[in-house]
Amino acid sequence: RIKANLDLNNLSQAYPMDGVREMAGRVIADITAKAKQSDIERENYGSVNMAGRTELQDVLYVADGMPKVSIKDALANFTPQHIDLVKFDSRLGQSDLYASGKIFNPLAALSPTQTLRGDMRIRSNYFNADEWMTESEESASSTSTAPKVDQKVADQYNFNIDAEMRKIDYDVYKLTDLKTDANITANDLKLNSFFMRVNGSDLMASGNASNLYNFIFNGGVMRGAFDMSANVFDLDQLMASVEEGGEATESEAAATTSTAGVPDFRYDLDVNLKANKVIYEPYDLTDLRGSGDVTEKKITLNSFATNLADGDISGNGTIANYMEYVFLGDTLSGDFQLNSNFLNLNSILASDEYTSNIGDETPETAQPEDLEAFILPATWNFDFKGDLKRVLYADLALENVIGHIVIQNGRLVFEDTKGQTLGGDVVVTGGYDTSNPEEPKFDMKLDLQEIGIPQAFNTFNTFETFAPIGAFINGKMNTTLLMSSVLGQDMMPDLKTLNLEGFIQTLGASIKNFKPLQSIGNALQVKEINFDEFSIEDTKNWFTIEDGSVKLEEAKLKFKDVEMTVSGTSSLDKAMNFDIIAVVPKEYIGSAANKGLSLLEGKAQQAGLNLSAGSHIKMRINLTGSMGDPKIGITPIGTESRTSLAAAAEEKAEEKIEDIKTEAKEEVAERVDDIKKEAEKKSIFSLRLRRRRRGLSNRC
Repeated sequence: RIKANLDLNNLSQAYPMDGVREMAGRVIADITAKAKQSDIERENYGSVNMAGRTELQDVLYVADGMPKVSIKDALANFTPQHIDLVKFDSRLGQSDLYASGKIFNPLAALSPTQTLRGDMRIRSNYFNADEWMTESEESASSTSTAPKVDQKVADQYNFNIDAEMRKIDYDVYKLTDLKTDANITANDLKLNSFFMRVNGSDLMASGNASNLYNFIFNGGVMRGAFDMSANVFDLDQLMASVEEGGEATESEAAATTSTAGVPDFRYDLDVNLKANKVIYEPYDLTDLRGSGDVTEKKITLNSFATNLADGDISGNGTIANYMEYVFLGDTLSGDFQLNSNFLNLNSILASDEYTSNIGDETPETAQPEDLEAFILPATWNFDFKGDLKRVLYADLALENVIGHIVIQNGRLVFEDTKGQTLGGDVVVTGGYDTSNPEEPKFDMKLDLQEIGIPQAFNTFNTFETFAPIGAFINGKMNTTLLMSSVLGQDMMPDLKTLNLEGFIQTLGASIKNFKPLQSIGNALQVKEINFDEFSIEDTKNWFTIEDGSVKLEEAKLKFKDVEMTVSGTSSLDKAMNFDIIAVVPKEYIGSAANKGLSLLEGKAQQAGLNLSAGSHIKMRINLTGSMGDPKIGITPIGTESRTSLAAAAEEKAEEKIEDIKTEAKEEVAERVDDIKKEAEKKSIFSLRLRRRRRGLSNRC
């Protein structure tokens, strides 16, 4: 029997203990027990005589290296079958902890082969986990040490836990409304339900895990399977908390190992994930679903799918080094296969001002000025292979995009990414570089095949700015463009820094109602050619854009009998300076009374040229001013003798007639020969017949 009414203050003075600075309060006990070891081992608790109670009143314990412990009131009743913890009201440092419950076979604790079982109910309004983390535990937060060999541990306890904690502080994490219903043994955890809020997120889980003892005490690997979900998962707040809490001086950082601050947990879990909303700017993720395997080193997603803004994305892949990324800002790497029916980049890149103006509307009509540069994290290292059915960027829609994209060190690189847009095919190779966030830039190659010219010039602001003639061209084109530039905050090229060179081939195209051409036509009075709709059926044009100026290399155009060689420049302010060497049939220009011919002859006389010498007049046309107000200068520079299309056609016709006559004569001659030969055959046959008749007559 144990019967006591112990004053802890008197005890501490009578028997001083190292490190204990203060003890106070009372322990009141009255317990009787009589038992055989064999009854305990056989769990024959009915043969055990145990009864009584223990009570703690106003207990205070203050020791070096740990927070003050205060137990206001605790009461436990003892029977052979159970210990009934009626109440436990305590203050542990800044924390409060309340508990009650039952231990059903308390004497099993005396046997190494028996399992202690119980139900516990735990409550707390506030628990500060940081003050219970010892310095050695904090410094041991590293995944760099190798795990020890797992030990085989018997399940010496089996408890059902019902716990609720309103607020928990742990490092930079603010946990609230924690609730859990679980069964725990030395080795296994069965999580019936779990809920908590942390830094703007709410997390729910259920599942099971094994090897707990080695996971907690021996650096072993916890294995299990869990269903995890969240209504809102705010990754921005979680990462911001880590960044704010992880600030250190250069000397402190140098003294810290590369994995310091990463929890020393090892696990291998099969996980099903679900989140109604994920907050990770600039991404707006909803209805996220996924399944895979999670270890402390890598997340393997067997499958995932989510709505991204008003689009969708799905796929599979891996994410490595994520713990170091979250806790230390280290490099996050991954490898993914992505699929999407619709990916709206406008929603990702839309500026805050634009988003606030449109409210909940889908930003499919976004203009470049509505977007803002997306700075790629320097700590991302990803490899994506994609199959995207439709992609929207500004007002450019791409379809059936298939390709390879690499993100590394703040750079995004397209490797032979293919798709369709503007009625044709496009291949993109090159990169987008935000390694200098203040001055993002790009360096890219575009191959476009059978693209609609009006759509291209209306869609690509660069074309519209440097080549406004595109607004007057109908038809299609093939083009290869090599371009580089600094990007503005609207993700559009800074035209003053744009360098571009390329090749454009027109297909079945024509220039319609283009004032500079109309001005040339009016000056020359060439009626055979419609300068209001000038054909450029199959032209090949090389050009460069450098330092804000477009330079067109010599391009050859031909329409009927008119040949033109065009070269020159235009600038951002729409000023142009083009030289056109034209060779025009004199007959197209008309008689001496014609305004165009008179103009040319007058200038020819001044230059000492004789325009009557050839069939074609060669002239230089200088085109300056602007496209809206062109200035035309025409100077004859010589003549050439050529055959016009009409004359050539007439010659061809005459040659054809002569060929037909010759063929007819030859055919008639062959027919006459045939008739002659036939006549000769008939003549011989007739002679032989007469001879036979005479012979018959003589015999008669």
